[in-house]
Amino acid sequence: MKKQNYLTKFLLFFVFFIVISSASAGPAVLVDDVDIAAKPSKTEMVSKVSSSKFSSAIDLRSQRRAGVGMLAFGQVGLAGALIELNFAASDSFVGQFGGGYRYNSLSFQWKHVFGGISFGPYATIGYSRWYNSNASKGSMTNSNPGILVSRFLNEEEKASGQFAKDLFTPSVGFQYYQLSGEYLGSSLYAEVVFLTALSGPTLVPTGATGFIFYF
Repeated sequence: MKKQNYLTKFLLFFVFFIVISSASAGPAVLVDDVDIAAKPSKTEMVSKVSSSKFSSAIDLRSQRRAGVGMLAFGQVGLAGALIELNFAASDSFVGQFGGGYRYNSLSFQWKHVFGGISFGPYATIGYSRWYNSNASKGSMTNSNPGILVSRFLNEEEKASGQFAKDLFTPSVGFQYYQLSGEYLGSSLYAEVVFLTALSGPTLVPTGATGFIFYF
């Protein structure tokens, strides 16, 4: 009889111990499970980033409708900044502003892209104004680029240092698009620009190069 009482007490104690142990350990296991599910591994995060890509230049332009960048030469003279707004996958508006020594410039372009994967040909038609309304520094005998003084300014404008030149600026070029990876959305371009003075039959072919980031 005594052995049965001892056995009964032992079993009750054992059951009580199991219940207490389960109650204390259960929430910890659940919390751990939630933490593991809520925090993706580093490998998964890298995989998601690397999987972001575009299939072509048109695909990138259709999803990223704005770009900002910088350029050298061409429509702005020496150097400047630009913004591009993609109203359609193949067509966009480009606004540029910049200048050079003793003058400023402003330019507006319509741009059409002819497809391509990473490299895409394009053409633009636009208008630029190179101007200087400050005559305090006197005559203008040189400029950068030199075509401003040598091809576009008349003798009176050179002597006063004041001028405003309106230019028709069609261009053709090639553009490289980064379609995947760390620099996704970056772009480099080079083009030939035909600077044509609206005040007279002066046409000067020149080059331009620049960088654009689409977002």
